[in-house]
Amino acid sequence: MTNLPEQFVKGLATAALQGRAQIVPDQLIESEGSGDLVFYLDGAHSPESMDVCAKWFSLAIQGDYKKHNSYGSNRGHNESGASHDSVEMGHHEASKKSSTQFLLFNCMSVRDPQLFLPRLMRACANHGVHFQKALFVPNVLVYYKVGTSMPTDTQVDLSWQLTLQRIWENLVHREKGNDVKNTNQIYSNDA
Repeated sequence: MTNLPEQFVKGLATAALQGRAQIVPDQLIESEGSGDLVFYLDGAHSPESMDVCAKWFSLAIQGDYKKHNSYGSNRGHNESGASHDSVEMGHHEASKKSSTQFLLFNCMSVRDPQLFLPRLMRACANHGVHFQKALFVPNVLVYYKVGTSMPTDTQVDLSWQLTLQRIWENLVHREKGNDVKNTNQIYSNDA
């Protein structure tokens, strides 16, 4: 374990894990300023990684990320699990302006959303971040070739997403009742 081949060291040093603490600006939007739509992607798969994800997201959108982390290299993940490349893209600068946070959430039915969603909401709230809308999307990939018509018989069972929505709405209502300081915080919980 102490003597890794040079190719392994080079591979590990240059590896990037897509979808973990990844910041992706939408380049297809034509607007006056860059960064009008920015996706913050993370594939948290455990309650603990949800805590890290929420902290990373909260700090990244507040533009405080660099203040809270030292950079020893240009690649890899730091102690909070965030990719150095994704943070150094410079899109955190655009997030310093007033922004609206929308949660686009996917949770496989083998996971317990009662473990994930409260931790996400609490960790973000601890950093002053509240989602204005939450959208719960299914694990269904539908791709249609450009120029072809979409089949009309495509039905997606959204019962799991509706369950996630109910859990989220209960959390929002509970949070509103428990937090007197945020009574003026706007929550929209329709998906």
